[in-house]
Amino acid sequence: MTKNKKKIIIFVHSYKGFMKIYIDQIIHSLLKKKYKIYLYYKKKIKIDNVEPIIQKDLMYLYKMRDPRIYEEFLLFAKKKGINILLIPRLEFPAFLNYSMMSVNFKYKIYITTMALELFKPSLTKLTIMKNILLDKKVQGLAIHTAANRHMKVPKKFAINNNLKKKIFFFSEPKYYLDNNFMNKKKYKLSNKFKILFFGNFFYGKGLDILVNASKYLNNNIKITIAGDPSSLNFSYNIKKKYKNINLLDKYISDNKMFELFKSTDAVVLPYRKSYCCLSSGVLINSVQAFKPVIVPDIYPFNEIIKKYKIGLKFKVEDVKNLAKSINYLHKLIQEKKFKNENFKKYLDEMNSSDLVIAKLNI
Repeated sequence: MTKNKKKIIIFVHSYKGFMKIYIDQIIHSLLKKKYKIYLYYKKKIKIDNVEPIIQKDLMYLYKMRDPRIYEEFLLFAKKKGINILLIPRLEFPAFLNYSMMSVNFKYKIYITTMALELFKPSLTKLTIMKNILLDKKVQGLAIHTAANRHMKVPKKFAINNNLKKKIFFFSEPKYYLDNNFMNKKKYKLSNKFKILFFGNFFYGKGLDILVNASKYLNNNIKITIAGDPSSLNFSYNIKKKYKNINLLDKYISDNKMFELFKSTDAVVLPYRKSYCCLSSGVLINSVQAFKPVIVPDIYPFNEIIKKYKIGLKFKVEDVKNLAKSINYLHKLIQEKKFKNENFKKYLDEMNSSDLVIAKLNI
């Protein structure tokens, strides 16, 4: 039976957190199509009906940013006669480009990414991605984005029509079921307005922008900042600086995350300009919880607000304008300006991994 199955090999960069959920969803869809699946990783992954392939020095290659990261992967596929290759959320496009030029055999390769992270911020990175897409072996690039299928490649990237035919836009994956974020209790209007910042403390996330904006908020507005402090990648300390901030700087379990989204009134994404053309899983969680969001006035976040009417924009990296938007959002929520139908429309336009596999024609 196994000999008659189509064979596919999946290169795994990471198998934890949301990437574990994402890869499991892809595998579930591929198993429906009766694939013989090989999972290529630095250590053994136990999944029913999936064969794990281990490259023991892969961790070392990652740490050293060694150009050979994908070389053994391609050589293994060649040796085993596996001609369908999948790389979820490609991390090192330049190294893949090198290996594809060096290891020659007949195969089809599919790549996925989150928003346009592979195309920016440098001209060099953009050029490398164009080179990859020009290769006839590359069949498709699936781009997941918070803008759902409405995302577009900016004209400044100068991607020609032939290359665009290989690019497919999809929603961000749903990492959790909608029901986890649904609050069964009736929403009660309160004089206290609760704002949530959730996730990593990376510089681009704009945590310090939000903290500075807190000085200009109305007295009845409280902010919860929840995330793992080990993700902080710039010199910053927010502990006990402001009375209107509740800091949960620790690992947040899934159940705690669900409770945070259910109990807040709104979610703020104070991202910097560097987040232009990127995406946000936190925004997805906010929509699943039917909670309005505040986003920077950069693409695609501004277009998401315009299309779905699920929150407000603020001038990117403008502390006082962010505070003004939060204060105004409180007023709009009290007036019940955000309709449940808008959140439902957004969720209805999200797609499953089955559609991704079908559209890529894997």
